[in-house]
Amino acid sequence: RAQGDLHALTRPLSVTDVFNALKYKAVEGANRGGDGALVRVVASCVGVCAVILIHLSLHGEQVLYSWTILENDVALLPSTLSRVLSYGHIHVQYMWKLFYPYSLCYDHGYDCISHITSITDLRNILTIGLYAA
Repeated sequence: RAQGDLHALTRPLSVTDVFNALKYKAVEGANRGGDGALVRVVASCVGVCAVILIHLSLHGEQVLYSWTILENDVALLPSTLSRVLSYGHIHVQYMWKLFYPYSLCYDHGYDCISHITSITDLRNILTIGLYAA
């Protein structure tokens, strides 16, 4: 039994695990003669659903926010290859800022980091090196 419990700690937490834990807490509270745990679980679930519905109602007809070119110009690149290469290069820039935080900026806006549009661009070597490390 103890070995199974340790194995459960090494895997990622899933939605099913959360629901099982909530169910266990509710049943445990009811078995002890109190319905307080069940009421708290139901109230928490209703509260979370209410917050989600209120949040979605603020968006109106558009549930998902559509990014503009000023917020995420890489996502609007026409080619999937350009997007993948550019995001990889951005990760290299982030890693560089972790090791050498010179000229930090609170906001990297539109066209602050140039895009990579070709597989033959030499900056791809840094991206491959980052992901290989």
